Amino acid sequence: MRVMKFAAVAGALVAGLSIAVADADAGHRAKAAVKKADVCPALTVIDPDADGKMTLLEALRAGKKTFRKLNKDRDITLELAELGGRMSPEAFAKADLDKRGKLWLGEYLHEVKVRFMAANPDKDRSIECSELYSKKGKLLARLLY
Repeated sequence: MRVMKFAAVAGALVAGLSIAVADADAGHRAKAAVKKADVCPALTVIDPDADGKMTLLEALRAGKKTFRKLNKDRDITLELAELGGRMSPEAFAKADLDKRGKLWLGEYLHEVKVRFMAANPDKDRSIECSELYSKKGKLLARLLY
């Protein structure tokens, strides 16, 4: 009698566990489907963790990569001509903190940070798709792609 009760309880536990696992798996698939639907093409290039948001660290990494790509003469600075229209002459002069007519990597990344902060009006430390497509977000994107 005791063995039968134990078998019945064990069977109920196994059945309940399999239902819970199936429900969890279905919930995971639903979240994955929503995540894929919310994908922002402009962010997927910069967002290595694919959370749908760009953090400042991700923006700085993308800015560093772009700086190196733009620096054709490999002289560790960018001149206005090397930027290819990514910055206006006024913005370039403002970003040139040491006023030497060239942007060092630190100055370029400082400008990325300034534009990141400007493009993030809700101050949540991340840029979502809608913020990236705003006017200030597009100015940031110019330095990252």
